[in-house]
Amino acid sequence: VVPYDSANYRIAFVESFKRWGIYPIGIRTLSVESLSYPSELKQDFAPSKSWTNAPNRLECYLKLESIFKDYFNSIGEYSTREEIFNKNIETKKVIHEMIVEVSEQDKVILENLTGLMFSTNYNKSWTLQEKKKSNRELGKNERPDIGYFQRNFTENIVSEEEKDITIEQIRVKYRLRPANDSVDERKYISTEVHSIHRSQRVGPDGKIANHIILTLLQHAEVKYVRKGEKAKRNLNFKGGCTIIIGMAGSDDIKVIKKPINDIERLKSQILYNEMFSETESPFASTAKNKVKGRTDKEPFAALHSD
Repeated sequence: VVPYDSANYRIAFVESFKRWGIYPIGIRTLSVESLSYPSELKQDFAPSKSWTNAPNRLECYLKLESIFKDYFNSIGEYSTREEIFNKNIETKKVIHEMIVEVSEQDKVILENLTGLMFSTNYNKSWTLQEKKKSNRELGKNERPDIGYFQRNFTENIVSEEEKDITIEQIRVKYRLRPANDSVDERKYISTEVHSIHRSQRVGPDGKIANHIILTLLQHAEVKYVRKGEKAKRNLNFKGGCTIIIGMAGSDDIKVIKKPINDIERLKSQILYNEMFSETESPFASTAKNKVKGRTDKEPFAALHSD
């Protein structure tokens, strides 16, 4: 929206976060350039003649591009929230079907773009565990053919609160897609097309920036144990990405990734969860927060109080 920041608003934001001690992980220096997400180009993900099965990939790519154009143009014509809601649901279903039907070879392209897991064949440290149930055993939202794509390992982490924790397993659900006229039977990792929105913003020069914002989510079940305890603890670990797609002549794609198989991020979340008891909130006042090592720290919520 503002490619040339003559008023230095971006620098002001960076300096403000720096003064409050809020730093992103993996960034050594705080600057506008280092904090900007890199832009991908659409042609990097469009099929070329050198690809195997290029006609099918070209058809898939053009179909997805057509879906985005149709969504962007039609959503502005609706006058009620119900019409917009129904169009969002319809478009999310179409995108989910395309993700499910993509071939194993093409899933690598999706993984490079989104940082999520789509293929069940690419990593030997992950194994498939079938879990077929009868109709009587099925849960409310389960299908007859379901299993887990899991990784068993022993990853030890020690927190600042002197808690010794070992991660034992991380697993994601996969489902079986029956064969039809267009695709063979295949397994796919459960992925949620969480949301899709149209964005139109006007810059100070009067130019309109048109984008589609697409969000994908994946869930993983994590088992870990604390030293001295026999009972295992469970964690619902979430990963996903937000894809910002330029429309109406824009050729850039920005992707904000939170991979589901990011072990370092998983460690950070477990340590954060273990830092507080079940009855204490990290946003409680420091006088009531008696967690070891945090009595002298200002709660995050206080940073935004009047």
